[in-house]
Amino acid sequence: MAALDSFDIIEGVILCTTAQNHLKIAKKSLDKIKIFNKFNIISNGCVIGVIKKNNINKAGLNLNEVKEIMKELTNNLKSVNVPEAIIVKNTLLRIDLFFDNYFVDFLLMQSKINDLQIECKRGINIIENVKNILISIKVNQ
Repeated sequence: MAALDSFDIIEGVILCTTAQNHLKIAKKSLDKIKIFNKFNIISNGCVIGVIKKNNINKAGLNLNEVKEIMKELTNNLKSVNVPEAIIVKNTLLRIDLFFDNYFVDFLLMQSKINDLQIECKRGINIIENVKNILISIKVNQ
């Protein structure tokens, strides 16, 4: 492993922390989507649908931000093994817009939301590991 200077390590830790924060925000948005999705099934209300779509967009934006941060982290820290970013697909929004019915909302959307929540938790843990590696390199310098 090539030596990293202090600036690279500090920048890497900051990028990791920022990525984790975006993942936490995305996870909260996914939690809200899950709740509003259940209400949308029961009420089929357009206000709830708008709130749900806003949270879908918010989760997507935060997950895309994580993807960009991980690219930057990978480029800056070539000597540290940085895992690939979570691949974000906008399938939630497409599914919800074109197939707004009970079956899709309950089965397909809930399943996709659950999968993304698991990926967010996994991403937070992976990034925490990278951050700990960077901190241990800094301490041992």
